[in-house]
Amino acid sequence: MHEASINFDLENVQPFLTQLDSTLLLGLPAQELVSLTQATPPEDETSQVVAVSFGGSQVRLEYRVFMDDIDAPDLSFRTESKVLADAIQVELMRFADAHGM
Repeated sequence: MHEASINFDLENVQPFLTQLDSTLLLGLPAQELVSLTQATPPEDETSQVVAVSFGGSQVRLEYRVFMDDIDAPDLSFRTESKVLADAIQVELMRFADAHGM
């Protein structure tokens, strides 16, 4: 498995997932993942596996949340596609740079 990850403020999760989906055209259920993130209690971890479209194929993507603090989730995206994981990591870094993170 290949992984892309970052620590976010909770308020940045929805804008990032929306941007990620519009940039990579994944068909990501962004609002569903935001709700999962918001429902994760501090010091707990949850995950959800979704099928996304990438490179003309359906790809399994695991979205994991560890709520490090009340409003500070650690997000990770795990997939068998190294190309997809790398593309997500690029978008994570681009978002972080644009938001002074």
